[in-house]
Amino acid sequence: MMLRMRTIMKYIPFLLSSLLIGCSATGPLFREVDVERQDQSIIYVYRIDTGTLAGRKACFSLDGERLAELKNNGYTYFMTSPGTHKIGFHWEKKAFDSPSFQKILEIDVLAPPGGAAYVELYPSSVFESSFRGSVSETRWILRQTPALYGERAIQECRYQENPTRNTR
Repeated sequence: MMLRMRTIMKYIPFLLSSLLIGCSATGPLFREVDVERQDQSIIYVYRIDTGTLAGRKACFSLDGERLAELKNNGYTYFMTSPGTHKIGFHWEKKAFDSPSFQKILEIDVLAPPGGAAYVELYPSSVFESSFRGSVSETRWILRQTPALYGERAIQECRYQENPTRNTR
């Protein structure tokens, strides 16, 4: 019985990793897109590979229009006009979800003329402990990052098509 349990335990990491493979983006690695005119801008949106909620798609909108879903470690981009735009995020809807999963988190993003802006989605864990015990909570942060940081952080992300490519 003990030998059998050891054999089963030996394969658990393999089985778990096999289950998560389908949860990550599978497109080509990041490749920069050229912005050809000063009256255009590009906004890259990416979700770094943390494993947290890897089986869930993150849904994104640009100026209130839902445009993309990203798997873990995925990125996409929106061609748009320069200026301030609203990027929104919420999780894909699943049965028996907590209402907090459908709450939309929105930020303003400044898209530079003829250039690129980078928007990152990442988890932040908060730990609280008291005499009653410990509690862990994961909060999701959506933020525009400095270009140098964004250019590096997005390198390992994989491209995911979004349905629109029109300049706004």
